[in-house]
Amino acid sequence: MYINVTAKAQSVFRNYPPVKDPAAAKAAALANPLYSWHVTYFSVQHHRQVAFINDAADLLVVLPNVYAHDYPRLQELFEEQLSNQLHRLGLTNQQIRQYLRQAGPWEINRTINRGVVGNLTQAIRDNKPLVGGRDRQTLASLAQQLKRAVTEDNSLTKKVIFTNLPAWQESITPAAQPAGTDRRLQNAANQLRYIEDHRSKIPETDYEKNVARIGELNQLLIDAFVTANPDGLSAKTMHRHQERLEFFLNSIVAYQLGTIYGSTATDLETPLAHGATFNEMRQVRTALKKFFQYIHDQGLLSATELKENKEALTYQLMDPELEESSILDNLDFANFFRPDQLSLPIFDADTEQLLASYCAAFANLYGLISCDQAYRMILKQNPQLPAGPHRMADWFEAHRGDQDPAFIIDEVGGDVSIIHPAIYRQELQQNLLTDQLGLPFYLPNKDQLLKYRLSGYQEDVLAVQKYQQSLEQNAHVPRADALQWTSRVRRLFNHQFIQSFDDNQAALERELAAQGYTWTNPADREQWRAALRELVPGLRLFVRRGLTMAERDQRVSVIDEVQRHQQLTPAVTAEIKAARVDPLDIVIGTAFLDDLTEEQKNAIVEQLSELDIPTLG
Repeated sequence: MYINVTAKAQSVFRNYPPVKDPAAAKAAALANPLYSWHVTYFSVQHHRQVAFINDAADLLVVLPNVYAHDYPRLQELFEEQLSNQLHRLGLTNQQIRQYLRQAGPWEINRTINRGVVGNLTQAIRDNKPLVGGRDRQTLASLAQQLKRAVTEDNSLTKKVIFTNLPAWQESITPAAQPAGTDRRLQNAANQLRYIEDHRSKIPETDYEKNVARIGELNQLLIDAFVTANPDGLSAKTMHRHQERLEFFLNSIVAYQLGTIYGSTATDLETPLAHGATFNEMRQVRTALKKFFQYIHDQGLLSATELKENKEALTYQLMDPELEESSILDNLDFANFFRPDQLSLPIFDADTEQLLASYCAAFANLYGLISCDQAYRMILKQNPQLPAGPHRMADWFEAHRGDQDPAFIIDEVGGDVSIIHPAIYRQELQQNLLTDQLGLPFYLPNKDQLLKYRLSGYQEDVLAVQKYQQSLEQNAHVPRADALQWTSRVRRLFNHQFIQSFDDNQAALERELAAQGYTWTNPADREQWRAALRELVPGLRLFVRRGLTMAERDQRVSVIDEVQRHQQLTPAVTAEIKAARVDPLDIVIGTAFLDDLTEEQKNAIVEQLSELDIPTLG
């Protein structure tokens, strides 16, 4: 059974296996909609209600009042609630068991069908009880009302669908949408072609009018592209594509009286000389390729034009010297490309290097950290840095998605974050977020912190030396290779942090054996294991936000501290101002605490908002 989960609800399903191949799973789910469900959650009085809708039948299943301790048994709760609803529709126990058996175990994927997501949203609106006013109901009463609403509405499904079960079908790839016949889009395209063909004849007095008109016509096509979302991308990704298309087509191209039907619309390198960054133009290229494909599918661009445009885009931005020279050094750019719509985060070379070093250090030391918290740490140690919140936000956005070997900047749990490349799977990111929530960051001085940009940096010198000696004496590893194998311990325990100590120890033994390093007798192996057990607790692993095991045990979670005192304490406030605590942790961590009233939670948020601390906004 495919469970297609919205982005905000991914953490709720972290206990279930993700699909191995999202594209293949999408194709299989589209071919077998009866065995595919879309899922999200909504809140009633700050309590989560998890809602499922079947892709084929529009059958809504709601699990009321789901808490963190319920996450491991979501499938059990779902099957119980689904069985109750199918019983009400007249299905027998045998028919229900047959459906669940044929659907198979859960596999978690992202949403694959915007239409089904829309149906889910509408179903929630139709069935969510109205809460408010003086006659506010109890949570238990609301839960029962939700159950009655979704089980008694038999119009949401057809009994025959679940009684005549189809066999699993071969996966299919959704066919491309037929070319559209929207007259508005065709009219806009015709006007843009006319302007392109007659651009040399446009009088200077009509320049501003034609620039504005090109922008209006472009915007009509861009809005249609964003609304259609032909590739089913996330809302944030589509918003980023929209921003890049508007920036390039409505500013750079339009101000040259260029249109999507001319060569200026595929010229990505000229803007570099006027201050556009290399990463911006890469993002523009990605957006343009998808945009050109869309208007081709709408019959507004010929196959030949599409091919030529894609080829022109592909074979640009390939010269590494362009990247080195793409620093803002031409003030004409400010007058040429409508600066009020642009935010180009251009720092001097030293600042760029410093920021990249911090990001690499944060990734190695913390594994996962919000860009907002990273910004506070950087300013704490570099108060003279010419990096205001808007420029820093733009810098993080410009580097979002870069394939840097040391770190990745991307969205995790709704927050743009710096991520270690080893944490590439979403369930690992969520596990790390959950494990670290409320834990203070280890924040050494600047020089020591920046050493962490080197992944092999170690702290516990005595334990490291003892482990290296054990490798040489007990496993017969040459002294020249001992440091490498010691660094491997740190990388393994970081990268495989969801594994147990014994599992990681066994993995190390297998790796050593594969290289021909073995133990002569059991005593040698036990001495090596003892050295490993002594080494690991002293390592500053990012699974502990850079704290050693002993330091972590000594650090009280700030969420526990706030819960005990039911407000921010001076100690917690000091930690926040010292940039060792992310305020977002406190907001998230206290949101679902049952022993805090709504007034107390709101007061805590108000206290946080009044703190004088840097933020990206």
